[in-house]
Order: sequence, then structure tokens, then C-alpha cells
Amino acid sequence: MPPSLRNRARQAGRTASVGYVKSAPHTLASGPFYAVNTTPTAGCRVNKKKVLAVDDDPGMRELLQSILATEGVEVFTAIDGEDGIQKAFEIKPDLILLDVGMPNVDGLTFCMAIQTITDARKIPIIIITGQTNRDRVPACLKAGADDFLAKPLQIDELLACVGAMFKTSQISDPVDRLHQYILTVRDLRDRSSEGPRL
Repeated sequence: MPPSLRNRARQAGRTASVGYVKSAPHTLASGPFYAVNTTPTAGCRVNKKKVLAVDDDPGMRELLQSILATEGVEVFTAIDGEDGIQKAFEIKPDLILLDVGMPNVDGLTFCMAIQTITDARKIPIIIITGQTNRDRVPACLKAGADDFLAKPLQIDELLACVGAMFKTSQISDPVDRLHQYILTVRDLRDRSSEGPRL
């Protein structure tokens, strides 16, 4: 069992079991990944990955939920940055998908706020926005986003980025994590182009 999972299990004060998932190359869980079950008497089971989708457009939230749910991901939604910050605390997602242009608290302010919170700063963030001018990408990355996808969304690109983020988010060295993320996205793109998704 990886040390990070062992430590989380110890902190919970329970016995941990580890589940391994291997599935078809087109899914987010391609290759093995670990999930901890800290229930003392439960058998080995895998916890679903959790994604928080923060977007003021109900159609976009519904689309993200639909796409990721078919891949076995548990998706939670928030209507703006303010709602997203609150839900990030409650849910403790494995990944946040974030729009930039929202009322109340916009995406850049959300990113900067999350970076100041110890428990949340390690949650990876992928910006998904239609605001794709030349200055927007560096501003999002500087605010704390890990990647940037332009609308309209390409489903295979979304799945490759989400899958790669799941696989690499536990790498502690930022340079190594970025390198592995790029390689994993490339690998997942290649696999999805080899044949039909489902």
C-alpha cells in the first residue's frame, strides 16, 4: 500500500483495505489506481473518485455530470465560486472543474482562495471556459489552476485530462507531476483514438 494511503488510514484510526481497478483503456480508471476503504470490517471495495463541477451554466453542469458519471465518477455541482468554495470543504473532491466567468466569486478568485486553504490547496483544478484569449491561460495558471480546457468541450480531451489528473495528483514534486501529467494525457489520448469509446 502506498505510504500516503497508509498514513490516511492511520489518521482515521481504522484498518485500511486497498482496492485495485483495472478497466478498458478508454475509461478514467485505465491502469490500476488505489482507493482506501477505512471501514474496519468491510471487505475490499473501491471508493469512487469525486469531482466538483463549478459553473453558473446549468447545461454545462449537467453535461459534465453526465459525461463523468458514465465513467464511474461521482460528480457534485456548484452554481458559482462562492457555492464552490463551500462545497469543496464539505465534499473534499479529488478534482475541481471550474468555469472562469461566474457571478459572485469568479473562477480566478476561486483559485486564489483555494490556494490559501491548507486542506484544499492540493486539490487539482482544471479550468473549462469559453474565455480563451491569449492572456487568459497564464492568468488561470498563475491563480492556481493545473490545466485549461476551452469550450466547446471535446469529450475525449476532457476524459484524458481528468483521467491524467487522477493518476498524477499524488505526485509531490510539482515538476515531476507536470511531466507525468503531460505523458499520461498523451497516452490516454492515444488510447481513445485507437477505437470506439464504449
